[in-house]
Amino acid sequence: MGCIHIKEFQMNDSIPGCDALAMEAFEILSLSQKDLNYFFTAFLDIDADDSGHIRADEFFAYFRIEQTPFNKRIFIDMDTDNSGYLNFCEFVCAMWNFLSLLPEKLGSFAYYIFDDDKSGSLDHMELKKLVETIHHKSYDTNPAVKKYVQDVMANCGGARVSITHFEKCCSENKGLTAPLISLQYRIRESFIGHSFWRDISARRAADHNQSQPDFIQKLSQNIDAKRKEKSRILMMERKLAKEQERIDAAKSKKGNRRDGRRRTSIMFSFYAKGGATPSNTLPPAPRRRRSSFIRPNLVKNGEKKREKASKKKKKVQPVFTNIEDAEDFSSNIQEEKKQHEGGGKNGGRKHVGSKARVS
Repeated sequence: MGCIHIKEFQMNDSIPGCDALAMEAFEILSLSQKDLNYFFTAFLDIDADDSGHIRADEFFAYFRIEQTPFNKRIFIDMDTDNSGYLNFCEFVCAMWNFLSLLPEKLGSFAYYIFDDDKSGSLDHMELKKLVETIHHKSYDTNPAVKKYVQDVMANCGGARVSITHFEKCCSENKGLTAPLISLQYRIRESFIGHSFWRDISARRAADHNQSQPDFIQKLSQNIDAKRKEKSRILMMERKLAKEQERIDAAKSKKGNRRDGRRRTSIMFSFYAKGGATPSNTLPPAPRRRRSSFIRPNLVKNGEKKREKASKKKKKVQPVFTNIEDAEDFSSNIQEEKKQHEGGGKNGGRKHVGSKARVS
């Protein structure tokens, strides 16, 4: 295998081909953990770009196989989900299917691949295409290929060839499937070893279901169908979860609007009554406190200025009802003025009286 360190395989539901459905397929194939470790080590070695899957060029380069039309057809048949590459489960099932067959059963393997409509029989054109693809030679230019086709058609005794007649022809004429036998031998030799695959072949031949040529195809289709169903259920659950989130968000938004209306009605009732809020209502908003950055001395100075301004009152001019009272008031003011002026020479303050207004 060209592998020094065996890597352990572990199930991972997040990776296609390594999930629980793949483990179910491996159990049906009776593969132990040690066998899966061998397969997994080879899978990682073939995956040259560490992409998690195997492309056709990586597969042929690892096993040093020529990319003939038949070999490409085998790889396409391995790719059960038509993705263009092999995941781990497809790789294990495909290698098990091809390498566990007895050499005399390789004819049925090729027959099933080229039976596109799965009718169980091949006509003359389909048989000619099969033999040409196996030998990589033309029916018109190669006499050996032409003889193979003619012998098979003559032995079947009809216009269409059944799988039993084709297997009989392959067992009688080894040259018909010689390229397939050579390909299987080379891959067995480079992948795990002949002794391992001889044991697997003996177990498969003893099981009636596993000995059928379409066994792996049906198993892969069953696994893919379960995987698609699982994906569909998961998508449905995600869709339902999103819908539930939308419903919950709508309910929450509606509840917020209801609380807003309730808060507004409580405020209206509070101001209408002019009393304290009831115990079952929301508490009033806290009073705004003085900003912490205002210094106390500035506050005191401002209060003193306001007190002085309030003390300064505008003098009110007296109002008299007759001229005699006004003249008396004016004479009194003049006398007070003279007295103040006389006192000013001794350091007293001067006061100017206000004029009287006669109505």
